[in-house]
Amino acid sequence: MSTLSNSTPSASGLRKRLVPALYLASLSLIPFSGPLAAEEASSDAVFDRVWRHAKLYDNPDSFVSLFALSGRLQLDSAWFSADSDDVPLDVDNKYNDLVWRRFRFGFKMKFGSGWTAALEGDFDLNNELSDAYNRLTDAYVGYSPSKALEVKVLKQSAGFTLDGATSSKKLLAMERNNVTNNLWFTNEYFVGLHVSGTIDQSWTYRAGLFSGGGDEEFGFEDEEVFGQVGYFSLLSLGYNFAK
Repeated sequence: MSTLSNSTPSASGLRKRLVPALYLASLSLIPFSGPLAAEEASSDAVFDRVWRHAKLYDNPDSFVSLFALSGRLQLDSAWFSADSDDVPLDVDNKYNDLVWRRFRFGFKMKFGSGWTAALEGDFDLNNELSDAYNRLTDAYVGYSPSKALEVKVLKQSAGFTLDGATSSKKLLAMERNNVTNNLWFTNEYFVGLHVSGTIDQSWTYRAGLFSGGGDEEFGFEDEEVFGQVGYFSLLSLGYNFAK
């Protein structure tokens, strides 16, 4: 880690010391900053400069090879305006609001020989700070010696169906559709054991056993899911026909 000296730093040195917030601010100005900035924005270099600040420690030769921050921040903005004659009396003809859709924050660690650990919480930024914490999402220990085998134990995602197993970071819409919400229960994070992997770059499999308790942290109670069972299994087998 470099330290600041008493001498005036060079321009390149200043750029290296910019905090992530300044990078994010520069991204918002890209559409107005001319051809050079537009060309740079078209590459992955701009985003790599931002995301690399999440890696607090990265040394493949040490016992803890990686310590990085993790999470997501999703914001919805709505603005509406109508002619005064088109709305009933005593009704505002304008609407403007910001809603924090999701905020999750935590860390991930990688160890030697394929071991990993993750801890991430879900927070509601629409509430007061004292009431912002909702639950734990990821809180697991994992082991993956190869792409053919990955084992996770404790709290983790147990999403199923294509829509349910797709992260909200990859959804094209702001929210999942209501049809999906009626086909699978919207609770996604459960305590259990999960095994997955890819074989021959074509076959994929997932198998798991989870507790049905919807505890905010860790729940092993024999609680009922849909009034029927206290535990549930997850089995999935897929084949990629692209080749």
